Amino acid sequence: SGSSGGSNSSMTANFIIDGKEGSNFASIKKVIEDVAGKNAEVNVSDIGIITVRSNAQALRRVDRFLRDFSRDAMTQVDIQASIVEVSLEDDLQFGINWQRVLGATNILGSAGSLTAGFGNSAITNPSLTAQFTGAKINAVIQALRNITDTKVISEPRILAVNDTPSTFFDGTSMPYLGSVNSTTTGVSGTTQTSGNTSFAVDGISFSVQPHVLDDTHVQLTLMPVISTIQSFTTFNLGNNGGTLTAPVQQSKQTFMKVMAETGKTVILGGIRYSQTVKKDAPGPVPVLTDGRNNTTQEKEVVILLRTNIIPAPAYDPLISESI
Repeated sequence: SGSSGGSNSSMTANFIIDGKEGSNFASIKKVIEDVAGKNAEVNVSDIGIITVRSNAQALRRVDRFLRDFSRDAMTQVDIQASIVEVSLEDDLQFGINWQRVLGATNILGSAGSLTAGFGNSAITNPSLTAQFTGAKINAVIQALRNITDTKVISEPRILAVNDTPSTFFDGTSMPYLGSVNSTTTGVSGTTQTSGNTSFAVDGISFSVQPHVLDDTHVQLTLMPVISTIQSFTTFNLGNNGGTLTAPVQQSKQTFMKVMAETGKTVILGGIRYSQTVKKDAPGPVPVLTDGRNNTTQEKEVVILLRTNIIPAPAYDPLISESI
C-alpha cells in the first residue's frame, strides 16, 4: 500500500509498505524447511502449531530461528521525545555549548556525565549534531531555561513495534480561500461566483522507525517536520473577480538516523533559523520601521529523545527426543 501528502499542504510524506498481514502456512513451512534441511519433516497446523522432526542440529537451527523471529516481531520501543526551540543570544550566538549547559546546573550533576558523539565544543556549524547524557528530558530542558529562553513546541510519545514506521501529528489545519470561480449565464449576463476552501497545516509531524539491535540499543530513523503559518496574504483578482487568500508558511524538516541507548537521553541539535521580532519599545539597535523596533533573533530547534525497549514475551519451544 502507499500514501502521499496532499498538494494543499506544505508538509508532505511519501512511503510504501510492502507485505501482507495474515497467516500463510505454506510460506512459513517453506522457510522452516529451508532452515532445518532437506531431511526434516515439517508440519504447520491451522491453529499455528509447528512440528519439526529431524536430528539435533536441525532442531537447534529451527529453535534459534523461531526465537529470533519472535523477538524481532514482538519487541516494542517506547519513544519519548521533546521538540524544543532555543534562543541563541549573547554567548550562544555560535551554537549551544552542551558542556556548559549540562555542567552548569546541580540537577544534572557534574559535566563529566556527558559524552558527546561529535565533540563537546560549541556548535559552529548548523549541521546536525548528537550528544548523549544520562539526565532525563525534563532536566535537560530546565538546564536550557537556566541559560536562555526555551520553548517546548511539542512532546510526542510513540509506542512503536520493531521495524515498523509510526507517525505522530500535533497541530491544526487552517482553512483559507484557495480558489475563486466566476461563471456568466443568461442573456442578461448574470455572474455567479463560487470558491473552494483549502487548508494549510500548522503544527509538527514526527515520524520514526525503530530497529532494535540488542536489549539496550536501538537505531532510530527520524523525520520531524515543523510547519508554522506566519501570516495570510490576500490577492485581488480585479473587477468583480473577488480575492484569494494564501498562507505564508515556514517549514523546517530533516531526516536522520541515530543510535539510542536505554537510560540515556539523546540530544539532537543544529536546525537553526532566523526570526524577525517587532517590538514597540526601542531596543539596543534602533532599526525603526513604522514606529517599531525590528530585531532578528537566531533560533535553534533541539530534539530530545529517550527510549525504552519493551522485550517480546517469553517463547519456550518444546524440544524432545524419541527412539
